[in-house]
Amino acid sequence: MKKRIIGIICVLSILVISACSKADEEIVGVWEDNLLGLANYEFKKDGKFTIDVDDELIEGKYKMKGDTLTLTVDDETRKVKYSIEDDILTLTPENEDPVEFVRVTKDKGAVSTNTEPEEEEPIEEEDDEVEEDSGPYVEYLYHEFELKKHEEVIFENEAGRISTIGYGMFEEKDSEGEMGMVARVALKVEGELQETLKETKFNLSGIFTGGIQEDFSLDYTYEDKGSTTLIFVNDLYYVEDPNAELLRLDYSFLRTDIYVSDEDKDKIEVQNILFDNSSNGTVVVGGVERLPFGVFAPEITMEDEDKTVDITGVFVEVDTSTKVKINGDITFLNEDRIVNEVMVLNIPSTGKSAFVKLEGEYFKGIPTPFEATFIFKNGIEMEENISEFYVLGLGTEIRLSNDNNRLSDILPINKHALIYENDAYDDVLGDFNSPSIYGTKDTAGNLFFQNTMIFAPNFYGDFDGYEERYKNEEITIPLGKRFKEFKVTLSMIEGLLKYENVDVPGTKNELVVEFYESVYFPTRRGTVYNKQEPIKTVVIKPGDQPQDISIDVSNLNGLFVWVKSPLVTDFDAFIEGRIEAYELIFKDGILIRK
Repeated sequence: MKKRIIGIICVLSILVISACSKADEEIVGVWEDNLLGLANYEFKKDGKFTIDVDDELIEGKYKMKGDTLTLTVDDETRKVKYSIEDDILTLTPENEDPVEFVRVTKDKGAVSTNTEPEEEEPIEEEDDEVEEDSGPYVEYLYHEFELKKHEEVIFENEAGRISTIGYGMFEEKDSEGEMGMVARVALKVEGELQETLKETKFNLSGIFTGGIQEDFSLDYTYEDKGSTTLIFVNDLYYVEDPNAELLRLDYSFLRTDIYVSDEDKDKIEVQNILFDNSSNGTVVVGGVERLPFGVFAPEITMEDEDKTVDITGVFVEVDTSTKVKINGDITFLNEDRIVNEVMVLNIPSTGKSAFVKLEGEYFKGIPTPFEATFIFKNGIEMEENISEFYVLGLGTEIRLSNDNNRLSDILPINKHALIYENDAYDDVLGDFNSPSIYGTKDTAGNLFFQNTMIFAPNFYGDFDGYEERYKNEEITIPLGKRFKEFKVTLSMIEGLLKYENVDVPGTKNELVVEFYESVYFPTRRGTVYNKQEPIKTVVIKPGDQPQDISIDVSNLNGLFVWVKSPLVTDFDAFIEGRIEAYELIFKDGILIRK
């Protein structure tokens, strides 16, 4: 928590941190941040200070010289410009906007919540030269570490290649504090293969000193200089020998975009590479900066003829994950409304998305507060500092730091937030399929890798006389009237498994895709759009070449995509994995901003 707080002062946020020296009488007292009142700061007469935030107390020391306030917690030191006027303390970090704090208690002596007087301690002298050398504090999403260098290509095709970067053994503590060994392996993925990783299972197994064999698991991935780095980890805490070495890496790749039987899995070739642990140099991996803490009051208003949404606060909280809390008020202008919808927060640069349900009763003309906490389990990188927020058909840009980055005029659809749902689940899914490293072939023989999304209608249903002609897939694309055009190429995926008993009366051997206007972002759709005329209908038959489409979305809150595939009724074949519906390919889908 202490290090998290240090990061915030660099980005116009809540917390401040410090060194020691003689105290200026004017700063002694209790101060509260003037944005959301989430933190209290107490500067004491003896050169110490405390910060009370999230029910956690942080202690440090401070020193003042001229208009510079030096703040230190543990070994971390920051300097900021400060001024005090009319009980307002203004702190201005370098290259950032000023942050204001309002005085809560003013006391010419030490301010304390203790009833007993504190014994003053002598003020320690700090080495100014050391303070001058302290650089900006950096929170890391993934820390740097050094591996033994080993570069070897292990997979390559027309879409790119996969190669090893390095490997290493580390002595680390386990969750109980006991020392043991941890092995790490880094792979680099280049070219269009970077977009196929989601549907590719990497099976890695290591052979270690003493003939020990253990499987690796994927720890995390990050993009770096046009390639993607994958970090695999193997916890060998029971191995106490600090000289243990990784001698061989066995590997294979399993595609997960199609059904593969256990028998076929056994046929997948396992290859291996040998590590001689000789000195081939080292390589540094990791070092990805984390988006720091931040508190903002953006004063954003979104509105249309039906409602107004005011956003009053944005709070970025960093822990093992990154949480973005958005506060505001919703006012319906024309009628009372019961809401059961989805709020979306998307990072357009990488496609990370999080979803929160908005439920409750809203009364005409009465502003009703809302708070949405979006959780990004794998964290948010420093460069992912611009987000887009969608609620009730409206959309806006929300900045998560003070950087001056701007959104691209073209947003690839696979980097956008999609409300993706099939009628098997009463749930909201922000997900889709993509090709494996072997690519995806359509029924016309075209092979796709890059900028490709696959939507697969679901089979769940009544196999005893189900009378619908199709099973459906439903996707909502939030727009918030922020875009002017949607372009995409549509095709039909080649079925790698054969149909059995496609015998529903009236069923046609085709894939039907219908596009409708979406006013809101409900959590369930059903067949409500049967009562509307689609904006566009596309029919795809086996063997058809890909079809390019364009839709004017200038006045749309959202675009609803209804994918219809022939219904299969052979329940035994379904259970045995011998059937699959036609699947829709979205190729090179883009949204063009206004």
